[in-house]
Amino acid sequence: MRLLLERAAAVVLAIAGAVALWVAYEVYSRPADLKVVVGPVAGDDYALLTGLARRLASTKAAVRITIVPSEGPVHAARALANGDADLAVIRADLPIPGTARAIASLRKNAVIVMTMRKARNNIESFGDLRRRKLGIVGSPAANDRLIERLLVHYGLSASDVTLVPLARDGAADALRDQKVDAVLATGPLHGQGLAAFNAEVSRAVRALVYVEIDAAAVAKIAPEYESDDIPKGTFRSSPANPPEDITTLFFANVLVATSSLSEDAAAALTRLVFESRVPLQSEYPMARLIEAVSTDKDAAVPVHRGAAAYYDGEEKGFFERYGDALLYGPMLFSIIGTMMLAAFRYLTRDNSFALADRLTRLRKLAKDGAHAQTLDEIKALEEDLNFMFDELVAKLARGGLSAAQISTGLMVFKHVNDTLADRRRLLSDPGFTPRAATVTLSDDRRIQ
Repeated sequence: MRLLLERAAAVVLAIAGAVALWVAYEVYSRPADLKVVVGPVAGDDYALLTGLARRLASTKAAVRITIVPSEGPVHAARALANGDADLAVIRADLPIPGTARAIASLRKNAVIVMTMRKARNNIESFGDLRRRKLGIVGSPAANDRLIERLLVHYGLSASDVTLVPLARDGAADALRDQKVDAVLATGPLHGQGLAAFNAEVSRAVRALVYVEIDAAAVAKIAPEYESDDIPKGTFRSSPANPPEDITTLFFANVLVATSSLSEDAAAALTRLVFESRVPLQSEYPMARLIEAVSTDKDAAVPVHRGAAAYYDGEEKGFFERYGDALLYGPMLFSIIGTMMLAAFRYLTRDNSFALADRLTRLRKLAKDGAHAQTLDEIKALEEDLNFMFDELVAKLARGGLSAAQISTGLMVFKHVNDTLADRRRLLSDPGFTPRAATVTLSDDRRIQ
């Protein structure tokens, strides 16, 4: 019965091991599903991330993303800071959540300020906007930090310039009808966003002028911005629009992850973003603007360690990630199985047979046999010996004795049997006169 129980326990352990391996495989092979907050819904970033989400799902990638719409980058940054999402698309020139770590730059945005040339009160520089109305195109609060930087640089206070929020489709009319004196807009140079907006304003306003921004000086004190040129004719070639190169500010829209996202997941996501860049371009031209983020320690948005591993070519492979588990997992399972089996044997140990007690009884049998005076006494002792031997055989069948204990027990049984046999021969000899005899077993034949 005991042997059957031990075999059943071994089967249970084997099944448990197989189940554990299956569970481990399911856990490790299950794709990471990450929530990304991006907005506005009508924006280029939302469209691009939606296309990326569909591609990751269709290719059964190791990382999947679920889109959570937002009003804009400010709301997205707040959601990431509150722990409501794993990823977010934010503007690098806005306050960066302390938990945000950069994955990839989705696009670079240019800042343009446009006005209509008039006979009086011409506006050539941003500093000329004192006591003027500036229309702001963009999602709520998205350009607040930019406006603040420009006001400080030109020595203007918040009350010096009247800010007027404008919808994109109403900005051209507002400038033409002189409801505002200038319009500020941001967006990538490539694609339809900024180019289409510029075309709308150009059609509505004949004498369109680009307001000068001291970009190099602003970027020097604000590392979240870069100073670069909008080349002549970027928006239209004939006649050229702009008519000359324009130096302005640029900033990035960055896909960021929370710092608690695992290095493996972040590295895999970064790799998948760049692997998807070319396949997505046919439907989402903005995908070609995806770039690596800076890995410098003083970067505006700190890079995620997983993304840095991908950029540096140090992304871990399967065996690097799970090598320790594959090596030490079976060893640990074997140790645990051995401990469980030992515990099972201890809890189900057979206390019905104590070898030390039997050896003590065998020693007494040997002594009694050596002093036996009649054959009947020898017969009775032999019956006791046979009964004890049957007990030993039954114990051996149940298990629980070591090889040393078995060897010692058999040796002692043989000695006692030989003692009784010798005494029987002596008592059977007609010429033998019975006398007292002593027999002892050496201490090294006992099992404690």
